[in-house]
Amino acid sequence: MDYNRNRKYFEQHLSTLPVIISAACIGIGFLMVVFLANTRGIPSYIMTPAGLTLIAVGVGIFLVRSTRKIPDDEISEQARKLKETFSEDFTKKFIPNDIRTIRYEMANHISRPKLEPVIFATYCFEGDEVLAKKGGDGKSRSSLYSMSGFILKPDSICIAEREISLISDNDPIPGDFREIKYLDLGGATLEHVPEKKGYEGSAKYRHLRLTDNESNTIIEFPIIADAAADDYVTDISLRISRAKEKAAKEAE
Repeated sequence: MDYNRNRKYFEQHLSTLPVIISAACIGIGFLMVVFLANTRGIPSYIMTPAGLTLIAVGVGIFLVRSTRKIPDDEISEQARKLKETFSEDFTKKFIPNDIRTIRYEMANHISRPKLEPVIFATYCFEGDEVLAKKGGDGKSRSSLYSMSGFILKPDSICIAEREISLISDNDPIPGDFREIKYLDLGGATLEHVPEKKGYEGSAKYRHLRLTDNESNTIIEFPIIADAAADDYVTDISLRISRAKEKAAKEAE
C-alpha cells in the first residue's frame, strides 16, 4: 500500500480551470479547422495549422490533468483487498481447515457444523486525523477503513474487529479477535450508532452490542441495519438462552 499516494488522493483538490481551458482550446480549434478554414478571410493554410495546434494543446492539458488525478477506484480496490484479507484471517483463526483435522474428523465420522463468517466493512469518518473526500463517483471515502464480523459456533460466538489507516502504517494490523462462550454472555442488542461515529452512509448502520452477565459491554461493532440485523440478534439471544438452560439442567 502506497500511503503517500493515498494521502495525496485525500488531500488533492484539482482546479476545474484546466478542464475549462482544455475544452475551450479543443472547441475553438475544431471550429477553426472545420468551419473558419473554409470561409473567406484568413487563408486555410493558416487557420488549419492554428486550429490543430489549439486542439493539441487542449488534449495535452486534459491528459496532464488526468495523469495527476488519482482515481477513486484505486482506493476502492485497496479497501476491497483489506476486507478480503480480514475475512481470510478471521476464518483461518476460528475455522480449522488443515488436512490433519479434516482427516481425523472423517476417520471418526465427526460432523462439523457449517460455519460462515458474517463480515461488515465501511469507511469510518471519526477522528481529527482522519481524512475524507467525496469522489467523482459521488461516493464518500475516508482514510480509515473499519471491518468487523462474527461467526456463530454451537457453544460460542467468535468476534473480530480491525481498523486500518490508508495513509499511515503506524496502526497495528492484527485487530481484536475473540471467542466468547454463550454462557459468559448476558445478552445481545442493537444500538443506534453514536453521533461521534461517522460511518459511510451511517443511517444504514447499527451497533451490535454484546454484554456479559453483569450487563457490562464486552464489545460493540457496526453492522448493516437491515432485516438480517434483527435476525442476528434473535439468533444470538436464543443461543445464549439455550446455553444457560442447558447449564442449569446439568447443574441439577
